[in-house]
Amino acid sequence: MQRLRENLALLLIGLLPFHALVITVITKLIKGPGFAPISSIALWKEVVLLIIFCLCTLQWLKQPRWRLRKEITWCCVGILALGAVISGWQLLQSDVYSIKHVIFGAKYTLLPIVILLACSQVPWSQDFFRKTLTVLTHVGVVVAGYGICTYLLPDSWFAWLGYNELHSVYEPGGPLAPFQKLGGMDIRRLQSTLSGPNQAGLWLLLPWTVSLLRVFQNFKLKPIMLFGVMDIALALTFSRSAWVAAFVLFLILLWKHRSQYYPAVQKLLKKILWATGIMAVCLVLIASVLRPNSTRDHIQRPITAFFSVLQQPLGQGLGMAGPASNRVSDTCLTFGAGADVGWVEAHPNLCIFVNNKQVQPSQPCNCPNLPEHWYLQIGIELGLLGMLLWLALMVFIIKEMGEVWLISLPFLGVCIAGLFLHSWESSAVMMTMWLLVASVLRQGKMH
Repeated sequence: MQRLRENLALLLIGLLPFHALVITVITKLIKGPGFAPISSIALWKEVVLLIIFCLCTLQWLKQPRWRLRKEITWCCVGILALGAVISGWQLLQSDVYSIKHVIFGAKYTLLPIVILLACSQVPWSQDFFRKTLTVLTHVGVVVAGYGICTYLLPDSWFAWLGYNELHSVYEPGGPLAPFQKLGGMDIRRLQSTLSGPNQAGLWLLLPWTVSLLRVFQNFKLKPIMLFGVMDIALALTFSRSAWVAAFVLFLILLWKHRSQYYPAVQKLLKKILWATGIMAVCLVLIASVLRPNSTRDHIQRPITAFFSVLQQPLGQGLGMAGPASNRVSDTCLTFGAGADVGWVEAHPNLCIFVNNKQVQPSQPCNCPNLPEHWYLQIGIELGLLGMLLWLALMVFIIKEMGEVWLISLPFLGVCIAGLFLHSWESSAVMMTMWLLVASVLRQGKMH
């Protein structure tokens, strides 16, 4: 039973990064171009996860003893209880709140907690960890390599695969966008086989960390080349949140391995750290200048979300903010004054705002609530208490994992990225990371 469970987990971890691409191609083969991914097929990952849950339950029933620390357990129970109570109350009180909000909200907000509670109660072998690192490395090379190659491919390639003809646009009822472009310029952001550049950047943190650790451990050509491929792909996502997370992880590892160097080299290392830090800050600032609309949103939306949490500190229910809100709202695009929006007439299903004034369609739009901040999203859904419980849970998990760097560092990276966007929205990132976290917590601190 344990071998079957671990093999299914490995299969899930290995296939998740290809989910968006494969489902897009399958949808086009079955239904033709212009359709949203087929839901019944897209649920394959949840089905595999459900089987893993069942196997965990059956194995746990043989020796029913709770094996998760009480601080982590109570945070998880509190988040689940708040999600159920607040959402149930909203269903009874609000006319605009629906069961769809609850379903999508539970997928993004509560499923990580369920994975942690279920998968931390059963043993995971050392062989599983070794195979996982091998799978992540090999899949990471494929994802990074394909992503880099997409810079050489024409738009017709993506249309042939079944992607949307519109780039940089998310439509709940349409196919995935083939790519996003940087700040209105003709520069693609790498998204490779995933559903977006931010999702790609955050998933790449896993194989990027694995390859970086191997460079520190074995400064030879092969690990350096692997890390180089990952690093180029991560850079081409132009995901500032992933860049910031990667920079922090790099500093942590550099500091951890400082004893490997002679004192003279350590002085040089300090200078390198300062130079690297200044360069990283400059890159983020340049990217922010090149993307003024995005930068403005990343400042204004969290501020708006913060005051929304203060106004409704008890929470508004699951699905009322973040990626779940995207799934139950219209597709809204905002442009500055004087922007060329003539092309939107061919897409009457889009809600278009120019200089904060709606110009299409004639009826009012229901735009998604995107705080661009994972923790404020939790605050909107589950209130101040829910947000504090989530923050405490992250701290307890990172502390408990200790120096299991291969898992704790990418997890920390995604937590850092949550300060700038909805970092846990990608199934590839969320399921992979929380499965690995649950397995590490079950084993205890490993060095």
